[in-house]
Amino acid sequence: SDVCSSDLRGGSECVVPATSTSDFRLGFVQGAREACGVPGLLMSAGFIGFGSMASDAGATFVFAALATILMWALPGQVVMLDMMTVKATLFATLLAVFFSAVRFLPMTVTLGPQMRMAGNSGGGWRAYLAVQWVATTSWALAMQRYPNMPAAQRAPWMMGFGVVCTLVAVVCCAIGYFGADNFPRAIRIGLIFLMPAFFVILLAGDVRTRAMAASLVCGAIAGPALYLWSREWSVVLGGLIGGTVAYAAQKFWKGLPA
Repeated sequence: SDVCSSDLRGGSECVVPATSTSDFRLGFVQGAREACGVPGLLMSAGFIGFGSMASDAGATFVFAALATILMWALPGQVVMLDMMTVKATLFATLLAVFFSAVRFLPMTVTLGPQMRMAGNSGGGWRAYLAVQWVATTSWALAMQRYPNMPAAQRAPWMMGFGVVCTLVAVVCCAIGYFGADNFPRAIRIGLIFLMPAFFVILLAGDVRTRAMAASLVCGAIAGPALYLWSREWSVVLGGLIGGTVAYAAQKFWKGLPA
């Protein structure tokens, strides 16, 4: 049984008994089915676009496929290709990709403890493996699904979702790479932006409190505004400043007399 009763958004640690074979199978299958829906379709479009861009950049298909499997972050992959195109140094490329992936740290910190298993029967490694598939879409969906899911099924759910999405992404990357001549540049870029649009829709649909709405609005304003100042720091500072302003505004609102 689940021994963690804290709110998922609170970020507190959750230690649960090691998952049984039936729990693992059920969670894995549920995650795989989730990936076969709208998320999988949009991800297909995004990685078709990435494959086409990789072909245009002169990268090999093996490189594009390995980037998809090992990085598992479409924005970071696009940043890497862009840096390769302008012949940037290895250090500059690593730094740019690093900044594009900073957003995964709070996502992993939020979800990771919810999947950690107690005991020595192998539950711990499942959590460490599962968090490798934490991305914007899987994080947003997990934040919706985990509160109503037995804790022993959470890591398997992420693994099932991630495995199916990875396989689909590699296949679609191949389609885009070898069929690059059939996709105009505008369409390729548009396909890549479908995933961020889906992520925003998921977040907006999950708004249940005034604090969540304030955080979403402040982040949406701060991010584009800071992008005009610095591309490299806009995501990190946009989230930090937007979230801080939203938190302060919520505290101020609560302190007002009724």
